[in-house]
Parts: sequence; C-alpha cells; structure tokens
Amino acid sequence: MKDVLKVMQTNLLEYGNTYFNYDLKWDKSGTIPFNFFPIFIDFHYHDLTHDPFLITLAEFDFSFKHDENGSGIKSTVPLVRDWNITFAYEFDFLFSNW
Repeated sequence: MKDVLKVMQTNLLEYGNTYFNYDLKWDKSGTIPFNFFPIFIDFHYHDLTHDPFLITLAEFDFSFKHDENGSGIKSTVPLVRDWNITFAYEFDFLFSNW
C-alpha cells in the first residue's frame, strides 16, 4: 500500500501544479457590485496579480478502512501550500433613502 501511496503522491505533485493553475485566469481589472438595499456598493479593482498555486503532498494520505461500520476509503488531501494575490482597489457606495 505504501508503494501505491508513493506513486500517487509523485504523479499528483507532477501534474497537480499544472492542473490547478490551468484555469486560474482572472481579469486584471473589474467591478464587483454588492446590492444590500438600501446600500449599494461597487467594488472596483485593478492591477490584479497573483502567483501560481504551489501545492504540497507532504500530508497526503489515502488508505482503505475496515471497521464494524463497514469498509471505505479514507483520504486526506491538503494541497495548497502557498498563494499570493495583490490588487489596488476603490469603492463607491450609495445609500438610498426610500
């Protein structure tokens, strides 16, 4: 079982960084509206930069479990080790008195 775990750790680490960062495409600027009547807020961000995810499999565990409740698979997959994101922001708000 330890050999299988080692093969899984090696393959997940090799392909994991590429897989997790493949779809991570955010706009460098944008606006996110928050509407909480009677308060309306527009959150404007720009100059967004982020590092790629760095993953670790040091605590990865995958094992089969057999007990009085039955059989199953137990897994622990703590992946993200480090991730930094930075941006500049400003916001506009409106308080509506109806």
